[in-house]
Amino acid sequence: MAVSASSERTALRLNLLQTLNESQRRAATALEGPVLVVAGPGTGKTLTIVHRIAYLISRGVRPEGILAVTFTNRAAREMRERAEALLGSPRGMFIGTFHSLGIRILAGELSGGFTVYDRQEQVRLIRALLKKSASRPCAKASVTVIAEKISRAKNLFAEPDEKMRGLYEEYQSALRKDSALDFDDLILRPIELLGNTDTLKRYREMFSHIIVDEYQDISPAQYRLLRLLAGRSGNICAVGDPDQAIYAFRGADVEHFLGFERDFEGAETVVLTRNYRSTETVLKASGALIRNNTRRIPGELRPSRERGRPVTVVSVPDERAEGEVIVGEIEKRIGGTSHQRLFRTGEMDGHGGEPCGFSDFAVIFRTNAQVKAMEEAFAASGIPYQVVGRPQRLKRSAAADAISCLSAIADPADGEALRRVASMEQRGLSSEAISEASARAENEGLSLYEAMKACAHRWTGGDRKFLVMMERFLELKNRLSIDALLDVVLEESGLRMVYGDGGSFTPLENLASAYRGLPASEALAGFINDSKILSPADAYDPRVHAVTLMTMHTAKGLEFKVVFIAGVEDGLIPYTLNKDDADIEEERRLFYVGMTRAKDELFLIHARRRFLYGRRLPRQPSPFLDEVPEGLIKRVTVPDRIRREKRDDQMGLF
Repeated sequence: MAVSASSERTALRLNLLQTLNESQRRAATALEGPVLVVAGPGTGKTLTIVHRIAYLISRGVRPEGILAVTFTNRAAREMRERAEALLGSPRGMFIGTFHSLGIRILAGELSGGFTVYDRQEQVRLIRALLKKSASRPCAKASVTVIAEKISRAKNLFAEPDEKMRGLYEEYQSALRKDSALDFDDLILRPIELLGNTDTLKRYREMFSHIIVDEYQDISPAQYRLLRLLAGRSGNICAVGDPDQAIYAFRGADVEHFLGFERDFEGAETVVLTRNYRSTETVLKASGALIRNNTRRIPGELRPSRERGRPVTVVSVPDERAEGEVIVGEIEKRIGGTSHQRLFRTGEMDGHGGEPCGFSDFAVIFRTNAQVKAMEEAFAASGIPYQVVGRPQRLKRSAAADAISCLSAIADPADGEALRRVASMEQRGLSSEAISEASARAENEGLSLYEAMKACAHRWTGGDRKFLVMMERFLELKNRLSIDALLDVVLEESGLRMVYGDGGSFTPLENLASAYRGLPASEALAGFINDSKILSPADAYDPRVHAVTLMTMHTAKGLEFKVVFIAGVEDGLIPYTLNKDDADIEEERRLFYVGMTRAKDELFLIHARRRFLYGRRLPRQPSPFLDEVPEGLIKRVTVPDRIRREKRDDQMGLF
């Protein structure tokens, strides 16, 4: 039996290595000690990580001894699915975000349980603290700015500034009183716990091999956590690309990547150089741009694909024409789907490539302020689109309502969650029933749920049905897995009816799949806490047959056949509007990330005038365009509109 298992592992190792190129193979098989893998865009980073995990297991490493961390649930889900495709479903292996790792450590070490506050709950708490004292030094700052300053101090592992100190201490005290942690505490509290020698020893023994994706984006706090878990010479494999370090605004420091060999004794460096994503033209254009940065590891990606079409740089009159150009180019590649054909002639016509689906296109921009004009163009065209990463401004949201349902099911004594469920548009309680139950709860010292049950004998119709629904959900949580329970809750609560099936619940459904097989009664609290750390980027659904509109930050890690970068103008790219301290190297890296999302075609579009932040101003092309070799570019100019009276002629390109 032992011989058979050994033979199977040997066969697995051989099969794994056959699919990798030489540098990927080195990265996957360098198992002892620290390893730094420099993985540029399109070099098979996730493939290499997954094969490293599989190779570790083929060499006899226990799956539960492997810790793989990344930054988004989207990236973690892809990594997990690809690992399972190679290995089946190895139980105990951790693949998740830094914050989900923090939740796992805290769940194992804190006996009393805890609640994770999302940004909305964090802002609510700060606002309540500010109301108590209007004389504090930071009282005039916006709540959002204060929340960002608190987050930045925690990410930098630093003390808050003098003006913030008093409020910060009150804020932390209020969190402790509620047994709550904010997003950043999910890193800080585990660091505190690992300060105990016995606890640290136990976790170092638990995780024999650590793999870190997107290492260039770690913050000082995340860096401290990794250093604790790995030690000076542990089996840590850091994977990333300093040319794609784009999160300095939240405390990330590319120097952690550049200083890996200094921080970890005996570190080996492997560079992945073969790009499998983009055409040679896109690769050369983006490479010429990024070589102007100084804080990087020198090197050049080698193309695996043909030269391809030139990068198209388009000058348009304004943001309206920008949207029309993009719609027109998509329309030509799809085959005429919009309500009206905007472009029938012109130099950009004549696309002769392979047919595309809507999901093959992405429109990328620097700021969310640009999305409104783009949405108007797509809405007028009839082309389906999804906006990913836009901050949620609605007081009620699909995900928040669903989580309130699950919170009330996990703990019926959670009065705030139950009150939100009871006031839902579909299958909720009448205002009279809510008032009656709330009054009884206060007068008799009952939980809201107990008060509802006490009042229910007088209720009829929808009020009675609501309580029956809640009782059914409570019974089902002992029999169903989380993904099955979530599906039942969305359907029977009426949430699907209210919000539709337009992807509103996709992030939650994707997260629930990671809990598949675990009874909801055991895993519900963990799922609810994990849901609080979902980011706007997790809303991206590649299965949606629609064009994707997103910021450059949100586009990180994705790829599309055709990419349009809108607003390639000085002030937007690099972003210097309302900023005196723009990091030009980081802005160049961000533009590089946007460019390298393109597989086949890349359009860089700049307007000569743009309405932005309440003003219409003349614009100049981005200085970054001058860094792209002219021989790789095709330039197109869309002329200003000619005003004609009583004419319905469509605007042409020339």
